[in-house]
Amino acid sequence: MKTYELTYPISINQQANQVIVLGFFDGLHLGHQQVINTAKKIAQDNGIPLGLLTYYPHPSLVFGNDSEFQYLTDKKERESEFERLGVDNLYFLEMTQDFSNIDGQTFVDQILMPLNPRTVVAGFDHTYGAPNTTADMQHLTDFSKGRFEVIIVEEQQDNSQKISSTNIRKALSVGDLDTVTTMLGRYYTNRGKVIHGDARGRLLGYPTLNVQVAKDHKIPGNGVYITQVKIEGDDNIYQSMTSVGTNPTFEPGRPITVEVHVLNFDQDVYGKVATVTWIKKLRDQEKFDSAESLIEQLRVDETNTWNYFNGQK
Repeated sequence: MKTYELTYPISINQQANQVIVLGFFDGLHLGHQQVINTAKKIAQDNGIPLGLLTYYPHPSLVFGNDSEFQYLTDKKERESEFERLGVDNLYFLEMTQDFSNIDGQTFVDQILMPLNPRTVVAGFDHTYGAPNTTADMQHLTDFSKGRFEVIIVEEQQDNSQKISSTNIRKALSVGDLDTVTTMLGRYYTNRGKVIHGDARGRLLGYPTLNVQVAKDHKIPGNGVYITQVKIEGDDNIYQSMTSVGTNPTFEPGRPITVEVHVLNFDQDVYGKVATVTWIKKLRDQEKFDSAESLIEQLRVDETNTWNYFNGQK
């Protein structure tokens, strides 16, 4: 896969016809995958490359209408998933004020046409160019002026609920990993550097890796979860249980942390990047009356985690 970093006005001129798929694709959920797979099949049937035009950073962060926006997948993760899904040419177009203000016809003439599309594929709700205009999929055929075919992929649903990045974020906030996993078609992950914490877990007999996830990356809501973890430079995938929360028993009100207790693990991995895979929620965050009560609950959590991985779900 070839990756191109573009800024409007773009300076690129692809000579070969290709199928172009459009979208931001945060999370690469099943709806996104359906859009990409639809475009991929058209490309394969015609023996031409599959190109994907996406944007970075997210408009909410650029234009300040949602200062607390958090990604499901960052740029690097999306790039990896695009390659896995069979994209040949990946175009990252920088989201700027100039780009956001163009109209639909300008988008087609100055951005799409230099990519030499034979067919353009996108989800039914994809928009491009200035907001609150006709820069939507329903008008893209008009803007194309017969120069390429337009394919619109309709809404994908799970149990009558729209599969969307917004709904995945809502499910993550309450720890509903079943919904998250179903909509993504895979387990959700976070990654971050392992940093030093207060070492309280070690004193309790449950040492943890304190994983520093980027603030603009969505994590599950407070609670205790069955997880797996992979450490940078280590091919093994370790079974684990992970606490997300503010440590209300000892330090109520402190910032939220992600603390991973890896089963049967005793290695110094400070400074390395850990990838946490979220599998199942065990319980909500709780405040305990004593350290002894917390330890007792941690033993239950550990047993439930072992039972899960041993097939006793």
